[in-house]
This record gives sequence, structure tokens and C-alpha cells, in this order.
Amino acid sequence: QTVTVEVDIDRTPEDVWSLFFDDTMTWWPAGFFYYPDKATRMRIDERLGGFMVEEWGADQGMVWSTITALERHRAVAMAGDIVPQWGGPARSLIVIRFMPREGGMTLTLQDTIWGAPDEDALRKIEGGWKTLLAGGLKQTAERAPGS
Repeated sequence: QTVTVEVDIDRTPEDVWSLFFDDTMTWWPAGFFYYPDKATRMRIDERLGGFMVEEWGADQGMVWSTITALERHRAVAMAGDIVPQWGGPARSLIVIRFMPREGGMTLTLQDTIWGAPDEDALRKIEGGWKTLLAGGLKQTAERAPGS
């Protein structure tokens, strides 16, 4: 099963790429974590084998996914696990494309999930990505200086 989210953003792919990796906490919604009572921040490493990790402090946390492919300013792929309290156990393969268009860019996310996710989990996953990308990343990018 694949969840697809597409968001037009009035900024360049390079600008949005930088925001996605370097300034994640400026667009990541407060409390939007697996464990909001423990989390201190979300970090997304811009390198092959890097992590999307929910940090809890004192070198503790939870890896959401691992970066499996990276083409700077164009695409990133990540693979991770969905824990039972979020509708798993399941495995997730995420591909995010940063595609230029006139006047900005289109961000396309495809999250392919296999394992034991239920329909409620798929709705939550799709809604979560929409919140993160359209509500968080897009709004933050378009509010940033130079937009």
C-alpha cells in the first residue's frame, strides 16, 4: 500500500531541501513525535546511511528511518519501521522528490508500507505526512525571507 502526498511550494528545490535537512525543527510541529513526552528534537541527516531520528537527550532516542538514497536537491529515500502503537508492525519505504516548476517546486512523497498496517494506520500516516509537508514545511518555506 502506498500513500502519496504532493505539495506545491513557492520556493526553489534548493531552499526547501536546505530547510528539510538543516532546519527541521523550524517546520516540525511541536509534539509531533512517537514519544512527545521524551522528545527534544527531530534530526534528519543529509547523508547516505544517516538517520531521521527523534532525539530524547543524553544520547537517547528513536530512529524513524535510515537514508537509503540521496540525490542532493532532487530526491531522498528512507526506510524505517512503524511501531505497534502507530499501526505496525510494518515497514515503510519513503521517497521524497523535490521537483522544480515555474515559480517554485513540487514536493512529492510516496510512502510504501508493507506488513500489518490497518486502514486506520494508513489514514493516520497520510494525515501525518500532510500535516508535516503542507502544514509545516510549505508554510515555513513560504514565510522565510526571500520568498
